[in-house]
Amino acid sequence: MATKLLNSYEATYEGGAKAVCNAQTMEEAAKALSDETEPSILQKVAAGIRVLVPDPALAFKTAVADDMYAAGNRAYPANGGIVKAGDTVFLSAVAVDGYTFDGWYQGETKLSEDAEAAVVVASTSTVPAVITYEARFVQSI
Repeated sequence: MATKLLNSYEATYEGGAKAVCNAQTMEEAAKALSDETEPSILQKVAAGIRVLVPDPALAFKTAVADDMYAAGNRAYPANGGIVKAGDTVFLSAVAVDGYTFDGWYQGETKLSEDAEAAVVVASTSTVPAVITYEARFVQSI
């Protein structure tokens, strides 16, 4: 299981009250700790120990360009799903007559040339909240 590193931050407020939160940066901690205690005045945020937390679950979806979808080309699973780092996603693409499957893409990175592909999810701390696997097709001549 992939993990990401968080810092534990302690805040001191006007009047001596204290609070603790975990965040990746001091700015994130200051915002979180300020939001929780308004109208108290945040006077100090200090970094404490580092803690490891598991990568969160995230959603994935499949996509086909509008013109290719209109022609009848499809990508499955149509409803996507929920995954974590290290999970394998099984993708399937179907090209209709007059089209050929080009590949599965994440952004501009080609993941597979196979219409039936198994893709391992990278660490979720470095990918967007929703991963899009796009099936690309080309029109046959």
